Amino acid sequence: MRTFRRWEGRYGAEGGDGLLDRRLDRVAGYRVPADTVTEVLELYDTIHGSFRM
Repeated sequence: MRTFRRWEGRYGAEGGDGLLDRRLDRVAGYRVPADTVTEVLELYDTIHGSFRM
């Protein structure tokens, strides 16, 4: 119910634009850098590559 009341209030104040997802314009603050992801995947392949199906 709380979420619906928030949406209702935003719709009343801003119209249809108030219902748009506001997170789409931002990058998550906990996002892992691409270099780190690449390094972890390479390490995984090196150590655990033979265990894949």
